Amino acid sequence: MPVLYTTLLSRVIDSGLYSNVTSTTSIRNIINRAVTNVISEIDTRGTKRKASAIKIFDAVYDYTCPTDMKGRKIVDIQSEGNRLTNTRLSLVDVSTFDRKKTIYNNMVAFADRDFVRKLRTTIITRDESAVISEFASLTEGSGTWTAFGDAENIEVNNTRAVSGSTSLEFNIDASGGTTAGVSLTDGPAIDVSNYKSDGSLFCWVYIVDTTDITNYIARIGSDSSNYYSMTVTTTSEGLAFQNGWNLLRFDFNGKTTVGTPDDENCDYRAIYMTKEAGKISETGYRFDEMTIHSGQYNNVIYYSKYPWQTSTSVWIENSTADTDYLNADTEELQVFVEACKMELYRDLKDYDQMKIAEQKYEQAKNNYKLNYPSESIKMEQYYYGI
Repeated sequence: MPVLYTTLLSRVIDSGLYSNVTSTTSIRNIINRAVTNVISEIDTRGTKRKASAIKIFDAVYDYTCPTDMKGRKIVDIQSEGNRLTNTRLSLVDVSTFDRKKTIYNNMVAFADRDFVRKLRTTIITRDESAVISEFASLTEGSGTWTAFGDAENIEVNNTRAVSGSTSLEFNIDASGGTTAGVSLTDGPAIDVSNYKSDGSLFCWVYIVDTTDITNYIARIGSDSSNYYSMTVTTTSEGLAFQNGWNLLRFDFNGKTTVGTPDDENCDYRAIYMTKEAGKISETGYRFDEMTIHSGQYNNVIYYSKYPWQTSTSVWIENSTADTDYLNADTEELQVFVEACKMELYRDLKDYDQMKIAEQKYEQAKNNYKLNYPSESIKMEQYYYGI
């Protein structure tokens, strides 16, 4: 069970020490500093967490990473229900992951950019999927991709693509409408019966300039009067749209149903942006590979960088109130106590006592690590012959 802040305080200081510290604020700062130092050196059981279940899909590599994960301290990705036996994870650097993601299963990596972290994985999962369009031609089935809203000059682009070697490119004309994209009627029919409740539709979009784009909308159905419509305002990883390629994920559990789609014969599809009327006369927007997936829910197990929680169970980085709880069980409490004493003596400039406390802390820390070694996945290195 977590330990109340005042309980930790009573274990750390006696009345004599208390009188030598200038204020309760100083004591709290000292304790926060000591606790932070401990979890930077030890992966404590009390800081191990399970994130809310995320859905993982085959050939979709980037996911939202828990914001409080400590460094790369991931323990496991556990599927809900019966787990496949061949899902031992390998932690690799992001460069290795990018080179080998289409070859090796069960890799995990972290991509950090612009203060945003992505969880990347190729873990094997139970995922039913189908390709809706590869955008390799203007014609598919008995239909032709046509302009939706303010789109014009639709053509196949052979130089810029994410999947394969082609994408579908369009420009935004000067009409001043509020939508722009493409649509297809009488395309290859797809059965969405197994996806329409909790599946997801994915599509790559290339954005030249995110300015004045409100959202993207995908439609799939049996014709332009009978379809499912889904709207997104962020990328698949939950990030804001950015200039360049974005993978969008449209979840069927948030769909709007128009008319009565024939689930077994969905040969109509459309994808387009909602925009401001002033977004006109722009070139080079693209779509690439539209797929549909069932996905599988998984739990991410990891060590948190937040060693405290409030009285309402909100995990926090530093204690701010006497009603806060330290995320520490009985066996690890003594490690925190000795660390707090060491920092307290350091603050009082009593270096003899600090040295004694430091020795006790190191002993308690080493004993804990011996009895409860970290469960985080260790980084694996790949070596290449020349």
